[in-house]
Amino acid sequence: MTSVTSVRTNVKWNGERAEYFHPQRGIRQGDPISPYLFVICTDKLSHLITQAVNERKWRPMRAGRNGPLISHLMFADDLILFAEASVDQMTVVLNIIDQFCQLSGHEVSQEKTSIMFSKNVCPRIKETLVKMSGFFEATSLGKYLGVPLVGRAPKRSDYNYLINQVKTKLSAWKAKHLSFAGRVTLSKAVIEAIPIYPMMTTTIPKSCLNEIQKIQRAFIWGDDNGGRKYHAVSWENVTLPKAYGGLGMRRLVQMNKACLMKMGWVI
Repeated sequence: MTSVTSVRTNVKWNGERAEYFHPQRGIRQGDPISPYLFVICTDKLSHLITQAVNERKWRPMRAGRNGPLISHLMFADDLILFAEASVDQMTVVLNIIDQFCQLSGHEVSQEKTSIMFSKNVCPRIKETLVKMSGFFEATSLGKYLGVPLVGRAPKRSDYNYLINQVKTKLSAWKAKHLSFAGRVTLSKAVIEAIPIYPMMTTTIPKSCLNEIQKIQRAFIWGDDNGGRKYHAVSWENVTLPKAYGGLGMRRLVQMNKACLMKMGWVI
């Protein structure tokens, strides 16, 4: 706290600096030490949850039959809590949250907090727990950092936004004003950039990746709404490395596997 309370600052007013003063409302937004202090404070919440789990008061969720027990996940100011859908467990969760709020001075944002139930939870228990918590019920976790969070096998509909982004970037009018080399360069830059982020953590459906590559092929060879133009070279040859006579285009299905292998290697 010495780094926070010992600070002095002044304000430039009409071209002249005023007297120095000590801030009384905490550090300013954007200060480099701000997220570090926040993580230190929220780490206490992690300790409270871990203590409740060790005392068998909090029953966490198991990730798979032989997977580890998960009670909470944190990333900066984002928090996901996992517990059994029962009145006793909801009471434990709310008590720990209230205890942390009293210690830290934080408050739970009701608008930004939601509760998601398993399909096995009956409607009566859902209604009871929603009333106890005061949070609204959500049917899905939505997106996090632009990637859909789905608790099932991914579907093509979950990643249609990637196809729409590619269509927006590689529009037909751009193909008319670019040479073949320009279309290849633009398609490589766009295609490799847009889906690479979700590829790092998720197996994207092949139908979605094949549709993106179909759009890419059409853009490279100059297809338009009027019809399909002549594709002079097969796609297998185009995707070969330049040293082997290709254009170095990447196959997205193999690229997805490589990204997942990279994450597996880190683990």
